Amino acid sequence: MDKLPEQSINLDNKIVKWFKNYWYYYKWWVIGALFVIAVITVCTWQSCSTTKADIKILYAGSYPSSGEAVPGMRDAFSTVLSSESDGEEKPEVALVMYHIFSDEQIAELEKDPDVTVNATSNRQEYNNFQRVIASSEYYLCVLEPWLYDVLNEKGMVVPLEEVLGYTPDNSINGNAMKLLDTEFARYFESMGVLTEDTYICLRAPGVIQDSTGKGKDSYEFKTAQQLLKAIIEFTAPKK
Repeated sequence: MDKLPEQSINLDNKIVKWFKNYWYYYKWWVIGALFVIAVITVCTWQSCSTTKADIKILYAGSYPSSGEAVPGMRDAFSTVLSSESDGEEKPEVALVMYHIFSDEQIAELEKDPDVTVNATSNRQEYNNFQRVIASSEYYLCVLEPWLYDVLNEKGMVVPLEEVLGYTPDNSINGNAMKLLDTEFARYFESMGVLTEDTYICLRAPGVIQDSTGKGKDSYEFKTAQQLLKAIIEFTAPKK
């Protein structure tokens, strides 16, 4: 029997031709749309899978964000907050940390010829700090003095009178406390890594927070106010 002559399979039917034509003219639109869809999907998944923090705390100063004491600090804040809340679960604390040196600190550090501070990174951290205090819901702030002054000079610190109903004798201008002067910091050893003059204070909501409903009546602000009061008035449990 004679073999039939070999024939190539022709795939150029109407659908394939349409797809080739469409891809030729619109491939970059398709690729761009797929990229946008992927980004939205990832962001949505992250938002849904991330535990919402019960309180957000801002630290800015010379202690590194990678420091070993950071988990202990977070746990200390969570422990004190849990004693003030009725929930059975331990409160979730988001502690954002900006590792920033002042010009004076850099000059002191670089007296050691083996030490060099990355000026670009330091400036970027400072800029990030500026953005956070302008637009975030990080109301409870733990700051080294020169960074506290940035906040205070902008009129963005809530007087302790509004938080406690009184002004402690050892307060800083009636607006802040030295964290290491509190019984809270003496009880939780993780706080001992901070500089002796580190301040704790409450940041006042700005125009952005007020306009988005995250002002003084918000859960975020009230929780920060509650925690600051608990820290200042903390009494170590008897052994």
